[in-house]
Amino acid sequence: MYKIEIETTGSWAEANRKEIEATTKRAMLKVMNNAINLTFDNVVKNTPIGVTRMLRNALWRDVKETKNYVLGQIEVGKTNAAYKYAKAVEYGRVSKKWPPKGSLLAWMILKLGMSMKTALRREFLLRRAIAKHGTKSVLMFTLGYYSSRDQVMRTFNQLGRIIEETVPNVRKHYKK
Repeated sequence: MYKIEIETTGSWAEANRKEIEATTKRAMLKVMNNAINLTFDNVVKNTPIGVTRMLRNALWRDVKETKNYVLGQIEVGKTNAAYKYAKAVEYGRVSKKWPPKGSLLAWMILKLGMSMKTALRREFLLRRAIAKHGTKSVLMFTLGYYSSRDQVMRTFNQLGRIIEETVPNVRKHYKK
């Protein structure tokens, strides 16, 4: 996490402190939005489409501004049904753990072209195979983060330049 402290110098800076803080916050919001958009695009690229497209459509991004900080986040919507299996898709399912009953029916019908009756009869077999062998991890968030990390760091490194150009008489201190 980066922390940026801004020290104002001179009487002009003290007189316009609120303007400096507002300008800095606008710059931070702009940079955070750019960083979140870069990362979100890479997460979406790494997210499997699936038959129902539910997981990919459940992804969302947000940038929140409070008095003390700006927070950016990318998540799977918690109210969406995809939230239940997002962790299993990200990290894979370990063997010896059975998928919930009925969770594979839509996939079997749409992907394999089975009738509902056939899917109901064969779902047990697929669930047993998953319990025996597990599933591979997709690492959509992990790969999305690592593939955009360098661009995001360059974007945050521009923050100091943006502040210097916008606000004269400012000395900045960067801390990790």
